[in-house]
Amino acid sequence: MVKKDVTYLSNAQYARLLGVISEERGRLILQVLYETGCTVNELVNIKVSDVDFEQNIIKFPSDNTKTHRSRVSHVSKRLIETVDNFVKPGLLYLFSTRQSGQITTKRVRQLILAFSKRAKLTKVTPQIIRYTHIAHALRKRIPLAAIQKQVGMERLRMVQIYEVLVPEEKENAYDKFWLDE
Repeated sequence: MVKKDVTYLSNAQYARLLGVISEERGRLILQVLYETGCTVNELVNIKVSDVDFEQNIIKFPSDNTKTHRSRVSHVSKRLIETVDNFVKPGLLYLFSTRQSGQITTKRVRQLILAFSKRAKLTKVTPQIIRYTHIAHALRKRIPLAAIQKQVGMERLRMVQIYEVLVPEEKENAYDKFWLDE
């Protein structure tokens, strides 16, 4: 079995991508993708009622997830405040459109690609934003099980694949083992 390379953005690249987006909705789409680590399908199905403004979480009901298991993703207070300011009365979906009740996955992909071109980055997709969340969480030493819950991966093994993104963690892991000697 051949391992494929996992593409993700560095902190600087993510900041540059976010920095080129002036539209409120576009910025919020990118921030929700990044902070929750959700899939594009999960993103377009977020209802306003799925956002818990008190506990800073976004709920993903089982019928909207790839694993068919409900989960919650913890997000920053700053993001919750941004969502609160963005939401208009009467909206069912967080990302609604005039033409239909919710934005499409195709449209989200188009927006992310357009933003990446604006930021002069190679082709960025919602999946790359998901990988970026996982890579950044690993670099911040978030436990694998916590990342697994946050992004909704069914098997811990799937998250472990991303450990290749932080090889220095493995190299230094045994330094802690020998500290007592």
